[in-house]
Amino acid sequence: MDKKFNKFSKELKKADEKKGWISEKKVSLALDCLQKKLCPLVYFEHYPTKKNGKKDRQGIDHIINFIFPEKEKIKFQIKSSERGARHHRKKYPNIPVVVINVSKEELISGRVLSVKKAEIVLLTELLKDYLENNIGKDKYQTILNKITKQA
Repeated sequence: MDKKFNKFSKELKKADEKKGWISEKKVSLALDCLQKKLCPLVYFEHYPTKKNGKKDRQGIDHIINFIFPEKEKIKFQIKSSERGARHHRKKYPNIPVVVINVSKEELISGRVLSVKKAEIVLLTELLKDYLENNIGKDKYQTILNKITKQA
């Protein structure tokens, strides 16, 4: 019985790691798409932090470095479940967290199949304040409407 439980436990851990990896990959791909859609109004770079590195241990998975129109860095955590997000908020209340869902098909295939919903989550939960303050509420809303219609 213990061997079966240990095997099951290891498989669950692998599935969780895979789910996390897919969520992080979705964010990178969604930010690549948003870069193209927001240009020339906004220009930014983005990059994941090193796994188990200093920033990762501080609760930071990804960094967006806005260059234009105003310089600003947004450091944030990516979670694949609300439960994980709640735990993160308790441990790191000053680091924003976004929940990026992974479909069963993505988990089975091990690859990202769609980034549209991730784009919307990033726009509405993470980038909204920066964009409204720097390009205006009307332009922000126009971009959001365009992307949500495509979803």
